[in-house]
Amino acid sequence: NNDIIQAEINNSGTKLGVADFDGILNIYDLDKDCAVLRKLEIGQFKLFRFMFSPDDKHVAFGMHDLNLYDLENKKILQASLNDYVLYSLCFFNSDKLAVGTKQG
Repeated sequence: NNDIIQAEINNSGTKLGVADFDGILNIYDLDKDCAVLRKLEIGQFKLFRFMFSPDDKHVAFGMHDLNLYDLENKKILQASLNDYVLYSLCFFNSDKLAVGTKQG
């Protein structure tokens, strides 16, 4: 019962992601009565924004780090934002990711 900071539906309309202030990202399967497909316990102050990739295979998320989670292989790639706070995410050309921070 935590406060939700963001909710997003993927491009194909089959998954719903819900992130809360405790750093938990739940991904629900909308085709299967909203069953929890994945529960990522990322940790408080590590999750501020997230976004599904255009091909629905990945979820990008973070706060001070940028993470790319592979929904099929359950692996995470991580890049440091050097303590900047992640404010926005944008996929383009299906395989490139741009991020915006408060600092630029």
